[in-house]
Amino acid sequence: MFGYIDRGTIKNLSIIDSYIIGENYVGSICGYNNGTIINCTNSGQVKGENNVGGVSVYNGKEFSNCTNNGKVEGTSNVVGVCGYASNVSECSNFGEVNSTSKDDANKIGGVIGFFYSGIISNCYNEGKVNGKNADKF
Repeated sequence: MFGYIDRGTIKNLSIIDSYIIGENYVGSICGYNNGTIINCTNSGQVKGENNVGGVSVYNGKEFSNCTNNGKVEGTSNVVGVCGYASNVSECSNFGEVNSTSKDDANKIGGVIGFFYSGIISNCYNEGKVNGKNADKF
């Protein structure tokens, strides 16, 4: 939906029955967001090369009450909900996450790929996560 947002809030948005494909920083709701994402859902398929997220790839501030139900595929740094995040709460992944990278530095996860600060609370993954260095959370 959005490629890059420097600040602000994305709220109450759902992506349903879609197929999103790109190369880098590919997410259904937002590729790179330096603001807040609240109550957003992805039910479509997301596919890319590097830095691929079911809902978002990068989120700088609050990320809460978001869900991924769609399949997410990519080479490296592939995640169900949000790839790089801080202050994550009430988020869940039910979709399958697949990474084809053979790199040891690959970050792959159901909810979060790389957490850099803040708090994670009440999040869970029920989706299948496949790839080298896969983190089931």
